[in-house]
Amino acid sequence: MTRYYASARDLDRDIKDGKLYPVYFFYGENDFLVREYEDRLAAAALAGGGIFGDLLCEVFYAGDDAITDIMNAAMTVPMGGAKKVVIVRGAERLKDKEVQAVAAYAQNPSSKTVMIVTARGIGKGKGPSGIAAPPADRLSDLVKVTAVAVFARARENDIREWVTRRLGNEGKEIDREALDAIVDFIGQDLSAIAMEVEKIVIFLGSEKRATLSVVEEILPYLRVHTVFELTDALSRGDSAASVVMLREVIGEGAEPTQILSIIRWHFMRLWSLKMMVDRDENEAKISRELKIPAFRLAEYTAQARRIPHGVFRGVFREFYKTDRLLKSRWGKGGVVMDKMALDITTMMRTGRYTSE
Repeated sequence: MTRYYASARDLDRDIKDGKLYPVYFFYGENDFLVREYEDRLAAAALAGGGIFGDLLCEVFYAGDDAITDIMNAAMTVPMGGAKKVVIVRGAERLKDKEVQAVAAYAQNPSSKTVMIVTARGIGKGKGPSGIAAPPADRLSDLVKVTAVAVFARARENDIREWVTRRLGNEGKEIDREALDAIVDFIGQDLSAIAMEVEKIVIFLGSEKRATLSVVEEILPYLRVHTVFELTDALSRGDSAASVVMLREVIGEGAEPTQILSIIRWHFMRLWSLKMMVDRDENEAKISRELKIPAFRLAEYTAQARRIPHGVFRGVFREFYKTDRLLKSRWGKGGVVMDKMALDITTMMRTGRYTSE
């Protein structure tokens, strides 16, 4: 049976109601959400499996595991009345005949199996249902015979909705300013945000509402004033203050990659603000579109005005270099971040990109 999920909310609703389909096809660029819904569907399907639940879930990798093994696992009926789950990852690597085998199975599936097929990426144009096309044309046959959800790269509104929904599932609510702080200062890394949301849920305990003070208590190195002061020091070209603050937040437990994500997100907003100011956009529109509180707009604008457009481009190149170094085997977090701060502040003082 074909089912096209227009949003994650619809998928959430079906899972909550116990309405499961025999074959799902998930694809997109948001690996975090694909894995999250793999886990949620598996948990829902295996709820009646008792202590043997984990044994009733098999994971296969397209291109590595034989299609015959995958099909045999899907068609093998588990003992008792329990269901089983078969997950097939990397479907973009399936050959044409293998795709046809999965599609044929989806038209006459086992009533005791929930199969979840996932692929990474999104193709060009639209698929048969009008949704974004799968990463390979041959996978369109799966779109026609499965329950389909596409997980595109998360945008800011998607992340806000996810945080609200995740806390709502735990019976919690979050104040807007607290949500702003999480999104503004962690950025668009959904996996990093998910870890922090889990901390908030644990911290709240029986309390129902996450306020800004709660968020700052859980994430001390993400305090609004600290992040703003750090980016302000960078934009002023103050090398000494920038390095001192970076070392402080790292000393408080922040990962260098997470700090980089926060700083990068802040500078992206500053550049957008600068372009809107250059176009003489009114303050209300800037505040609304960039999600900057009106009472802080003047501070943000002052930062943006002091940075030339050419330096912005250099700063983003510096972020890219820093990210690569942090993820390499040779990158020493504190040293790499110090070097980034020195390079950026030098750019601010000289008004040009130092590597050009």
